[in-house]
Amino acid sequence: MDIEKIKQINKEISQCKYISEENQPCSRDISSTPFCTSPAKTQKILLISNSPSNIANSNNTLIGFKNTFFRDHILSSFFSDYNKVTAKADETYFKKFCEKFNQLVYWTHYSKCYPGKTKTGHKPTNSKCSDLYLKREIEAVSPDYIILMGSNAIKFISKDSLINSISKNGNNSYKVNNIDIPYICLTNPTNSNNGCKKDPRYRFKETVEQIQITMDDYL
Repeated sequence: MDIEKIKQINKEISQCKYISEENQPCSRDISSTPFCTSPAKTQKILLISNSPSNIANSNNTLIGFKNTFFRDHILSSFFSDYNKVTAKADETYFKKFCEKFNQLVYWTHYSKCYPGKTKTGHKPTNSKCSDLYLKREIEAVSPDYIILMGSNAIKFISKDSLINSISKNGNNSYKVNNIDIPYICLTNPTNSNNGCKKDPRYRFKETVEQIQITMDDYL
């Protein structure tokens, strides 16, 4: 992890010139601002998901208790001994796992701002943020593993379809400075994606177990 490089990239993201432009080329909703997380030398796993959620945007927190996407779905995907029912009822329990996550995982997004919503979910995101920042972030973090969550992040890195990329879990790698970094592809874990999660082609349960086994090596 190159802390100074990550801080410089985060500064660029937080000062993004498109925030003040009327006809912005990115997929940012007018109500949102970019999200960045704090880097730490202990973070050996890089998580790349699609974009900040509506709840994260509304509460201005990625990893706070009120962000139900993080509390109910991210932590459940990463830690085998995490119980989201207990976490919902006991904030102290939640914070224990939140601290583990912060220690081990650097979290970024394909699109850095919440994109807004339609009647059925988030508006589509485009690759403007990823084209500007994502490869530089991966190089600066220099992770042991990358977790790609959702179709946009997966397709951007793998250059292949979602199902094909998931089917190759265990054999996927992304080359950075002549080093092959293994990555694991997971379909979106939210309840709105239950159709894919139940479809055996997406190997949801199997992939979550693979992520949890990977995380266990660092605990």
